[in-house]
Amino acid sequence: MIRPIFTLVFILFILSVRAQSTFIPNSCISETDTLDGSKVYTVVSKQPEYQGGINQFYKAIARNIVVDRGTRHQIDSRIVFTFIIDKNGQVREFCLIKPQGLQFNTNELVTKINNWTPGELDGVKVPVRLTIPMIIELR
Repeated sequence: MIRPIFTLVFILFILSVRAQSTFIPNSCISETDTLDGSKVYTVVSKQPEYQGGINQFYKAIARNIVVDRGTRHQIDSRIVFTFIIDKNGQVREFCLIKPQGLQFNTNELVTKINNWTPGELDGVKVPVRLTIPMIIELR
């Protein structure tokens, strides 16, 4: 029973990463998604990869999000954010999509998750926009 649930969650994760452009609000991207004059892709032949794998990425995010006790009751347990991995594997244009009320030090967070292998399109490194959903437990 656990394996089918894990498989379903994994498939939903992949689909959400692939179908990113459908729910990104205008405040997070411009109409023409470019970075340093280069087109930003959402579908590439080789997706960017976090050093250590996606589970390490989730752990890095979880360790660095601090929620004020006064706003805990306002926070949904699901967060969604988007960012671009540039040609050098650096995180750029990090933007929180959901929930709107969550506050954290974006610059500090980005420096702690800046450990990516860039995405490629036909063997050429290109900027890639990722949209990552994540469920957090507030304790």
